Amino acid sequence: MGSVDFSDLALALGEGEGAATLNYGLFINTVINFLIVAFAIFMLIKGINSMKKKEEEKSEEPPKPSAQETLLTEIRDLLAKG
Repeated sequence: MGSVDFSDLALALGEGEGAATLNYGLFINTVINFLIVAFAIFMLIKGINSMKKKEEEKSEEPPKPSAQETLLTEIRDLLAKG
């Protein structure tokens, strides 16, 4: 996050040196770091899914029949006519 650091933020729950503190600054730091990492992973997965979708669209085109299949189709059609 650079120079922004909330870890020093705390709420004293009592008075004196031995008082308990609620360190909400650490929680804020953790939440912000989590959101940054979660957003980066989300964008990575979104990019991977879009690449997979493009590959699937390319593979959906039916492959051209082989020469043997073309000849057999022509023979079948000729036999059906005759």
